[in-house]
Amino acid sequence: MKTSHKIIVAIGAVLFFCIIGVVIAVNAGNEPRHITLNEFDFKLLKPHYVKKIVEVNNEYAEVYLKDSALRLPQFRELGNSPDSKYVIKNTDEQTLINNINSAKKKFNINEDILMEAENRGEAKSFIAFFILPFILIGAFITGIVLLIVWLSK
Repeated sequence: MKTSHKIIVAIGAVLFFCIIGVVIAVNAGNEPRHITLNEFDFKLLKPHYVKKIVEVNNEYAEVYLKDSALRLPQFRELGNSPDSKYVIKNTDEQTLINNINSAKKKFNINEDILMEAENRGEAKSFIAFFILPFILIGAFITGIVLLIVWLSK
């Protein structure tokens, strides 16, 4: 095999692994665990484990735990990253506020819970559904060209 062909194969291999890396990066990260409002009340609010809550697009809430809670054995599944979180699906901001106020009275919780509301575009979705296909098509075409060059010798 000629040196120029070896270089082309090496470049193809590097592109292949770069694309695999992009796919893994898009799908990686701390996947949140889903909980219900009832679990949220008893598992997180009652024992004072909640650091903050972020209501996202008035569709779901991300519940971040205090650092001290993340070190407890029952939360090992989340990991101990500051980005570790639980997610309450299908809840809007007002429902969540009402639930928190009710739980605070019920469990005699005096501390304030930081709550934020965010409207987010889903950058991950944009990458996965619009940019990633073009990268994969480019990799496929590159692979075919490399295969043709390889077979022509």
